[in-house]
Amino acid sequence: PIPVYLGRSDMFEGRISKDVFDSLVKQGLTAKDSAGKIYTVTGFAFNYAERNLYEDSVGNPLLLTDYLSEYCFGDTLTAFLKANIPERSKPGDTVYFDQVMVKAHEGYAAHGRPMKFVITR
Repeated sequence: PIPVYLGRSDMFEGRISKDVFDSLVKQGLTAKDSAGKIYTVTGFAFNYAERNLYEDSVGNPLLLTDYLSEYCFGDTLTAFLKANIPERSKPGDTVYFDQVMVKAHEGYAAHGRPMKFVITR
């Protein structure tokens, strides 16, 4: 798979602060190989795992995960996600970018490397 990065950075996995994530996710995804050849990201699956604290029927705390998944065409989030993810992202949430498709200037398509980030403070 072709290496894919969050925004115009060299980040492709790991722990990421909320502020850095919020700024980079607005920039979209970039793809380039080890030789520096640039690829166009044509689409990706955005999967967001949001940790939330709930209570059961007798008041005991429950830590549960809510999932959001949406396929985004192009290299950026949909307008809905762009407007809402920065407001909802918080430490403990996990973000996956899967099924990344890229296209070379010569016209052939390839798979991009998936990414996983855990948001921290």
